[in-house]
Amino acid sequence: MDRAIASLFLFLVLALPVNAEVGIELGQQEFLENCAVCHGESASGNGPVSRFLRIEPSDLTKLARDNGGEFPFERVYQVIDGRTEVALHGPRKMPVWGYKYLKDWEKNTDPTQQEVPAEDFVTGRILSLIRYIQTLQSE
Repeated sequence: MDRAIASLFLFLVLALPVNAEVGIELGQQEFLENCAVCHGESASGNGPVSRFLRIEPSDLTKLARDNGGEFPFERVYQVIDGRTEVALHGPRKMPVWGYKYLKDWEKNTDPTQQEVPAEDFVTGRILSLIRYIQTLQSE
């Protein structure tokens, strides 16, 4: 993602909450590119590599249901980011996306002309993904 796209991405996700559709579309793209391989396109935990994993991927459509009907935003954010150990949630079962997104920012942004701070870039990608996952919640 080049600097212009990263800037637009962050602007659309964070600065335009009224245009939730854009954030959801970006989150869907993020999900399909990075999460569906394990969680499946429907997010139910049945991605193409899920049968090869020692620990079954979570059914992301049941996060709110399994949390008393409320979407566990903070927990989902921490699990996706992964850079902070969350002791109560047990051992880490999935990639640390916070570091991956940070590496994407470092790799694809000209350090002399960085318009989007690294943490804002990481946060924008995680928030768009969470917005999308929220739309997938079942009753």
